[in-house]
Amino acid sequence: MFRQIISNLSLSPAAGQQLTFYFRRLQREQITRTLSVISAVGLMFMQVAATIVPPTSVNAASSNDIIRGGIGTKHPQKTLLNIYDNDREIRALFNHYGVNRNDIKKTKHGTLSSSNKNFKSLGRNPHSELDRRVSIGGKTYYLRPLHSWGTGVTYKVLEGRRHGDNRYFAIMINCGNLVLTDTTPEVKAPSPPQLNVSKAVASGPASGAKIKPGQEVTFRLRFNNSGKGAANDVVIGDRIPNEFEFISQGDLNVTGAQGKIGRNHTNLAGLGGEPAGFFAYWKIDKLNPKGSGYGDIKVRLKSTVKDGLRVCNRGFIDANGEKVKYSNQICYSSSVIAPATPAAPTTPPATPAPTPAPTTAPTAPTPLPQAEPTLSPDISLQKSAVIITVAGQQVTPSAALARAGDSVKYTLSTSNTGLGAQSDYEITEEINDILEYADVADAGGAVQAGGTLKWPKVDIPAGSTVIKTFTIRVKSPLPTTPASSSDPQSFDLIMDNIYGNAVSVKLEPPTTAKQVETASAQLPQTGPIGNTIAFAFIALAVYFYFRNRQLVHEVAILRHDYQGGGR
Repeated sequence: MFRQIISNLSLSPAAGQQLTFYFRRLQREQITRTLSVISAVGLMFMQVAATIVPPTSVNAASSNDIIRGGIGTKHPQKTLLNIYDNDREIRALFNHYGVNRNDIKKTKHGTLSSSNKNFKSLGRNPHSELDRRVSIGGKTYYLRPLHSWGTGVTYKVLEGRRHGDNRYFAIMINCGNLVLTDTTPEVKAPSPPQLNVSKAVASGPASGAKIKPGQEVTFRLRFNNSGKGAANDVVIGDRIPNEFEFISQGDLNVTGAQGKIGRNHTNLAGLGGEPAGFFAYWKIDKLNPKGSGYGDIKVRLKSTVKDGLRVCNRGFIDANGEKVKYSNQICYSSSVIAPATPAAPTTPPATPAPTPAPTTAPTAPTPLPQAEPTLSPDISLQKSAVIITVAGQQVTPSAALARAGDSVKYTLSTSNTGLGAQSDYEITEEINDILEYADVADAGGAVQAGGTLKWPKVDIPAGSTVIKTFTIRVKSPLPTTPASSSDPQSFDLIMDNIYGNAVSVKLEPPTTAKQVETASAQLPQTGPIGNTIAFAFIALAVYFYFRNRQLVHEVAILRHDYQGGGR
């Protein structure tokens, strides 16, 4: 249009009016272009700010954090070392996986991606069915694949190598959680036990004395563990000499033992390094350091023992992986009193006919004791939940949202599908994520300690199921705390819980603020493509702004020359 007006100025008087109209339109357009540039400049600053400093949650901590609030300081390594030095729990956790202070001191800043499926992270709360529960220093943690939090997520970390095997580890800056590629605990050589055994006469002739047929002796075996480590599968015993017959065996008097304690006496092919024979022995599952005890064995010298025969024997103690130890010997000399000589008969008696020796059937060997097959328990866990509305209606979490004031009843099923009984099983439930939005209304007989419910230990026979329930009530009003920057599943309007399987109860957003936060989390994230489009828009807006200014200036000059400066 501008070219058409210029070409008609010298030919048509109406072209002057057209020039004035065009000039005024360009002036009005200049206002629009100016506003576009101002908006584009504001958009540019917002885009640059979002790129340099991405938005983060104001709630920086989560109950899942190993280090509450993380180590996101100006000097995260220094902060971590200070925590390591002063927090016994953190020190025990890191040392358990072979990460010591010097390893932390050598760490460097880095990033890692959750897309790497070799990474395992450690947290305080259950997160998914992929979690593995571990207990370290009396504390419970959950080990899970890092990608279970979402793939393609990049985390800022301090990364290093373990001194023992040069394996990779990292500490996440925003939560202090430990990330490993090898979750095998550091294996330290256990302190060895030191087993000792001695033998004495509790009643009967003293060692070294003469003993007559039919006399009884009670031997006493004393033992102890003077080492710093525990001994497992301990056997304390005595091989009864062939010249003695076994009478009885007393119970074991012991302190510092764990597990089962049994006694037995039978023929064996060998035990404790001794050859085949008749053994009296005791078994202890575990003998702790400073553990000790004694046991008595009562025997009788057989009547068929020849005069002057020397009889000796010793006790022993044996344990899994340990060298057999033997006691001192107890020895006796048999003393047989010869019968009185009968008077000579006046007439020689008739010679009796020889009596044939009775034929003795061979004695079948005593069979060795056979170990009974071990019947092991197999525990499986299952969980379900039902929402109970304020009006008393019951609905499943998959069919409805829970609202402020509603209750949720959880049912825990603990089944023993194995062939053996499970003794002293402790049912434990972690509810930290639930407690962000609810309170325990009925613990169902459990004891609540922080975010954990614990029921008294129970025995679960094979094929049996134990049912436990507890009820929570959703807080009213519902908290509007923003989601945690270190744990995206904290304060996310979902109550997650794991007991064998995962159960999630979704909540109705309570306020406009929380609804905006929930919706904003679903908005597309700006990236290289978004940045390119934004800068292209800014460039076009600036171009048309300056082009408009140039046209206004040119038309103003033309009108001044043609109309003498009139407008």
